[in-house]
Amino acid sequence: MEPRISTPKSHEKSALPLTLPRELWEPLPREQRQTLRHAQRVLDQLTAGQVFSLADIDRKTRLGAPRILRALHALSSMNLVTVGAAGDDVMIRLIAVPDEHVRIVGPDEQARWIFVTRPVEEPEVDPLSLN
Repeated sequence: MEPRISTPKSHEKSALPLTLPRELWEPLPREQRQTLRHAQRVLDQLTAGQVFSLADIDRKTRLGAPRILRALHALSSMNLVTVGAAGDDVMIRLIAVPDEHVRIVGPDEQARWIFVTRPVEEPEVDPLSLN
């Protein structure tokens, strides 16, 4: 069995979900905050190298299908999981974990954020494409 890969701050009580900095968290609507909290709960149950069904995730989180699907949509949009169908079920696979959000200020002096993820499997890189 592959080890569970957790985000660096996922086990700290005061930490925000998905490594979000407070500056990004504060302006979010309550419903979106709840979805991101649920997304963190789902993410914490995923193990690298395994495929999980919607029922598996529901048994582990007890969130219910609608909340899990919203959480999976958030995780998928962040490129942390892949979601597909297998017959009548939804299948989920962990592909990356959130690492950090990096604040940058552009030449226009506007602050922007870069979301950095850490892949759970080493990507295959063609040696000819390297310097």
